[in-house]
Amino acid sequence: MAPAALAAWAGQWSIVWHQAGVGLVGLTAALIGLVAWRRRSAAAALVATVLAATALIGGSRLWSLEQGAVPELARQQVVATV
Repeated sequence: MAPAALAAWAGQWSIVWHQAGVGLVGLTAALIGLVAWRRRSAAAALVATVLAATALIGGSRLWSLEQGAVPELARQQVVATV
């Protein structure tokens, strides 16, 4: 379980880099998946699956944060008085 938890943490941490992080995590998941398939390693397959899920979830989260009214207002540098 520790390798899977570490993979999830590392995946989410690298997604902080926005689109480049999502691509990096996806590529890493594919490479680890290939190694897992060649070596028939269940632990490596688990890590690859966790990284792939992390890339999908993180990418969808980034996409949702970049859509909508709040990011548009931030791009326009709108200031509101409360």
